[in-house]
Amino acid sequence: MKTTKYILFLTFSLLLLNACDYVKQPFENIIVSSPDTTDIFEDNDSIPVQRILVEEFTGHTCGNCPEAAYILDSLKKNIYKNQMILVSIHAGFFAEPYTSGSKYLADYRTPAGDTYFNDFNVGGTPKAMINRNRSIINNGNYAFTSPSQWNNVLNALKDSTPSAQILLSFMYDENSRNLSTSVKIPVLKNLSGSYALVLYLIEDDIIDWQKIYPNKPVPGYGTGDIEFYKHKHMLRANINGTWGETVITSTAAIGDTITRNYSAFNINSNWNIDNCYVVAYLYNTSTKEIIQSREKKIKP
Repeated sequence: MKTTKYILFLTFSLLLLNACDYVKQPFENIIVSSPDTTDIFEDNDSIPVQRILVEEFTGHTCGNCPEAAYILDSLKKNIYKNQMILVSIHAGFFAEPYTSGSKYLADYRTPAGDTYFNDFNVGGTPKAMINRNRSIINNGNYAFTSPSQWNNVLNALKDSTPSAQILLSFMYDENSRNLSTSVKIPVLKNLSGSYALVLYLIEDDIIDWQKIYPNKPVPGYGTGDIEFYKHKHMLRANINGTWGETVITSTAAIGDTITRNYSAFNINSNWNIDNCYVVAYLYNTSTKEIIQSREKKIKP
């Protein structure tokens, strides 16, 4: 009954707008996080999961954006759960920092985020790309504004059979703040074409200013200039470049496993490592569509 009531509420709103260990030996201050051997969905079904990456374009002076973020978070929490991965990309006019005063001084833009905003013709905020799929909503665009479109694409993708899995493990040095990431990609379907792997570094729960328009309130906040807004799943950097590394050049067969290692990525001292995650995704370099993704916290 609770789920039914929630879905009815969400529908109305849309119409309106792994096992890890902390290891101190043999190295002090080194955190080792082992790779997951399976994807766990709903905490009890050990199956390969098709995860869906939602790249949400936003900005701290975009007064409509908190409502969009709330809707996406609600879709994840109440419907799609850990099948849905959220990344918030600050880009465009509303992400520009103020040059004076005491508000909106932080610059949360990234070179990669700016490139995506321009190359995918996002044009404004809030908008979201969902696996960078543009065939389900057949209007030629990568990014959509309407929450009903977001849900339509998510619902269409959720039962897809995955073409690959992505497994992650880390070694993090507390002293140097250097992160090493190992990636394994078991291939589950025969693939042809060129595919690249991208690794995002994201940070959760960043407290800073955010504008909320009077007609777009969200639970837990007032409206206007909100000083202590919690910015979630924010893109901080790309570990292996804007477009990543090509890991399949022509074909890959069922049973193949692709491995890659990325070492000594230095995490900015201003970022809270306790709230940092790596998001990895595999995409078709021709269509740009993402075929699989994975998110894992650096420090368990």
